[in-house]
Amino acid sequence: MNVGVAHSEVNPNTRVMNSRGMWLTYALGVGLLHIVLLSIPFFSVPVAWTLTNVIHNLGMYVFLHAVKGTPFETPDQGKARLLTHWEQLDYGVQFTSSRKFFTISPMILYFLASFYTKYDPTHFILNTASLLSVLIPKMPQLHGVRIFGINNTQASHCCGLSRCGAQAPDTQAQRPWLMGLAALRHVGSSRTGARTRVPCIGRRTLNHCATREAHSCVLLTCLILYFFF
Repeated sequence: MNVGVAHSEVNPNTRVMNSRGMWLTYALGVGLLHIVLLSIPFFSVPVAWTLTNVIHNLGMYVFLHAVKGTPFETPDQGKARLLTHWEQLDYGVQFTSSRKFFTISPMILYFLASFYTKYDPTHFILNTASLLSVLIPKMPQLHGVRIFGINNTQASHCCGLSRCGAQAPDTQAQRPWLMGLAALRHVGSSRTGARTRVPCIGRRTLNHCATREAHSCVLLTCLILYFFF
């Protein structure tokens, strides 16, 4: 518990999006953006809807999936600096109400933009690409994964290792195999007696990360082929 603050969360980023007031503010902000774009004389209705969708998804990608860390002082030994806001949300627990809301909202905006642009091919391609840029990073299979090393942190050395250390205690208990990699030890013996050396998890952990990235790339390719073909 943090002393002298108005909350008891170790990392307020995990709960800040759960507020219904935050949801209302978010919806009003999107509506205000659309009204401003509609008020510009040389923007047609289809262009205004496409710009609303693209700007909204660009902002969501930057704030939820690109920026890492937290503006709050947290006693988590720097674990939050390796995670995006989306990965910190609800301590990484999937399918919570806030995650569902911020997953469904860009889809609703996409359907509205497609309808008001009358499914024009150019607008449709822009809106679809924009939607995929914020839906794919939200997939549970890509939690903590850095495809092709994009947005990776050098200090983490491995997407899997940084992901393992950032789980909530109950999440770690549900998936104990994540902690198994970090528990590997090389035990050697010498004339002076047996001793435990520094943990050596390099090869096994790197193989684990390479496998996760390969699976993620295959999944990403299948999604692109599905949506565009």
